[in-house]
Amino acid sequence: MKKAVLIPLFFGLLAAAFSLEVNRTEISPTSGAPVIEFINYTGPQSVVNTAAEIRAIGSGMGSVIRPAALSGTPRETGDGEKYRIIHAVDPSAASGFDADILILGPQAGVDHIDNIHRILSAYLSSAYGYSESDSSTLAVFITAYNAVNRGKIDFFRSRYKQAVLGWLEPAKVGIALKYDEWPGNTQLVVPLSEPRLAGTLSSIDTSAISSPEVVSKMREDDGAGIDDRKKLADIKEKEADQAASRATESQKASADAKKAESDKKTEAAEAKKEAGAAVKEAEKARSEAEANPGDEAARQKAEDAEKKAQQQTAEAEKKEEELAQIQQEITKKEEESAKDQTLADKKESESRTDKKEVAADEQKAEDARKEEEKRQNEAALSSAEPAWTLRLTDDAALLSELVQINLVDGKILKTSPVNSIRGRTIYDTGTHLVAIAGKKSGSGAIRLVLIDPKSLEMAKQGEDPIAEQSVLVKGGNDWYAVIEGESGNFVVGRFDQELAVKAKSAVQVNPATAIVVTPRGLLVQNKEGGIRLLRATDLVDQSR
Repeated sequence: MKKAVLIPLFFGLLAAAFSLEVNRTEISPTSGAPVIEFINYTGPQSVVNTAAEIRAIGSGMGSVIRPAALSGTPRETGDGEKYRIIHAVDPSAASGFDADILILGPQAGVDHIDNIHRILSAYLSSAYGYSESDSSTLAVFITAYNAVNRGKIDFFRSRYKQAVLGWLEPAKVGIALKYDEWPGNTQLVVPLSEPRLAGTLSSIDTSAISSPEVVSKMREDDGAGIDDRKKLADIKEKEADQAASRATESQKASADAKKAESDKKTEAAEAKKEAGAAVKEAEKARSEAEANPGDEAARQKAEDAEKKAQQQTAEAEKKEEELAQIQQEITKKEEESAKDQTLADKKESESRTDKKEVAADEQKAEDARKEEEKRQNEAALSSAEPAWTLRLTDDAALLSELVQINLVDGKILKTSPVNSIRGRTIYDTGTHLVAIAGKKSGSGAIRLVLIDPKSLEMAKQGEDPIAEQSVLVKGGNDWYAVIEGESGNFVVGRFDQELAVKAKSAVQVNPATAIVVTPRGLLVQNKEGGIRLLRATDLVDQSR
């Protein structure tokens, strides 16, 4: 139940005396689990804040945390009495999640889950650069994640670093279901990916916040959380693309570094060789100077040689250090490329799986909608006073469709898919409706048809081609119509209740002839224009 424009932020002292709002868009019950619903306050307010003012709480804290997030250093900001963010990270710890922790202090006035979403969303946009749409989606999953794991300190201990756990309290971790339990008792934990991904679409670990436990609860909501799950699958797809691009860039950087490594190896080897030669030359000069203590020139030569050896040795060491740095960079880029490719593959797989599950749930919802619509239609039919009529679909050819009308209110209850009934004539046998239908175009044909009175679908068609201008006449338990022969001749046919032909006249008739049932037989017009009397049973000409 989303609010627009002005959103209440603070609740008054008499909150419990006023109405509550249940927010079912997050998560709902799983088998054997209690119902999980966010209950929001909706009564009078002492202070009313706009959505922009509420978002400003999150964006303000995000702008403070952003430099620390990008550098991978711990930081905290906010008012401990109201809203506070702890950016708890430890790059030295090899395993476990870092986290941002949104703490609602005892004076926090937020009393609607939508407002927590706004604060979180604005924070994620400001701290990590997420778009408003993406951050809003993440905020929904983060609150669901924290509701599912409310008070489960062992869950957090098994997944988070000590830098995070040092802040968490068993009675406060996660988020309660009712607004009046939020102030002073809420620690919303936001799982972060590794620090190097801060500022990317992978800043928040989307796999963690969309765990099977979270999604399974969202799937049992009335709307199955479909819209939010679709949006998160799209975020994961974008994560995959972004990670794949980083992997490609790292591979290119590694390739460039390897080229530089080759050149640096040559330089280092040459410098080492020159330093070795200079050392030998210095050793030789020193030996000569020591052999001639009074030779000032020999002494000076020895000193110059030693200085040169020291300089070249230092240069060789510098080249070795530069080579080692390049090699470290190669290793780093290759590791980052491998990590990003693994991340890309993981997110692509998750996105694909998520979309399949969403599609399946959408189909279930559509099937349920259709089933409910069918049930309602059947209920309407059962309480209606139905009547059949024909509605023209082709004025020129006089083709019609069968519709069922509720005589109580005049509304159309059902329309038959058979839309080529001819002659504006249809009969009700009690079990079926009988008519001539069809068109002579393409693969179309004109036949006698039986129509199911409930579904209004064609239940059966006759085998004999019927003339386009033929009338349909009932006589006793039989049906009479004009049959078109292969040679273009037309005769009268007698059909039983299953549309099987039982007799054909020898007399050739006008295809548009009237067929009049009399006690003595059928009166028809032959092709020459004369009126003939046919016996009703075998259609033998009885005219004299």
